[in-house]
Amino acid sequence: MSKTIAALNDVQAWMQNALIYPGQVTQTQISENLADTDQLSAIAALGIYQRSYYARLLSCMRDQFPALCFSLGEAIFNQFATEYLREHPSNSYTLYELGSRFPNYLNDTRPDRDKQIDQRERWIDFMVELAEFERLAFGLFDAKGDEPRLVTQSDAPDHDLLPQRCLAIHQARFPVAHFYCAVRDKGSPTLPPYKHSFVALVRKEFKTQLIPLSYEQYTLLYNFIRTASISSALECSAQSLAKVKSMNSNELSAYLLNQWAGPTGWKSNWIKQGLFKARE
Repeated sequence: MSKTIAALNDVQAWMQNALIYPGQVTQTQISENLADTDQLSAIAALGIYQRSYYARLLSCMRDQFPALCFSLGEAIFNQFATEYLREHPSNSYTLYELGSRFPNYLNDTRPDRDKQIDQRERWIDFMVELAEFERLAFGLFDAKGDEPRLVTQSDAPDHDLLPQRCLAIHQARFPVAHFYCAVRDKGSPTLPPYKHSFVALVRKEFKTQLIPLSYEQYTLLYNFIRTASISSALECSAQSLAKVKSMNSNELSAYLLNQWAGPTGWKSNWIKQGLFKARE
């Protein structure tokens, strides 16, 4: 590597650090790496870049987590997001992945992280779960999908069905999905009560929709995504549900099969909603 290239790499690395950690930049470093212009000093020009850099990143974070921003308020959200960006600066050519580690960051830095789980603040649990859901929803917008291969015939054989790529399921201890939808619809929801919720997110015709699920439906879809086989998913679901319900696995197998294959059952509804693609 030539000295010129090495020097350029050093300046680029310094510039990145100067944008991410503006408080650590000295006047001497600025003078060594940047030149004054007739209109602006090097210090003033760098200050514009620093402010613009974080303004752009914070705007992207608010776009990726609109419900969390609503819940915390923009000022507090910006504080959390700024600290996150300093610990996890953007390292991709696209800002699509900017917030990918934000839910884990919120959970890892929560003030009650050293307490027992049942002693932690529930409002913090809600914020973390809301961030997890928003990241999941955001990821489906631009993910590679299967729109041309979606199954549309309600009588398609079970063995021809596969979960499409833009299908995700989510469970939470709070109804975060419904809270998220209320914010997106310009509502002003309040902190919801502690209540388990199960939903599916699916993209059809390049539009993402939310599908509320029962625990049984969630279990079946979970096993279907895991095994890519309806028959295996039905069997696994009956066995796992038998442990939490007062029914044996044979009774549950019959119940799930009826719910799945009935005239207005889960299969026909989920095909209409675009959950499945055709097996090649």
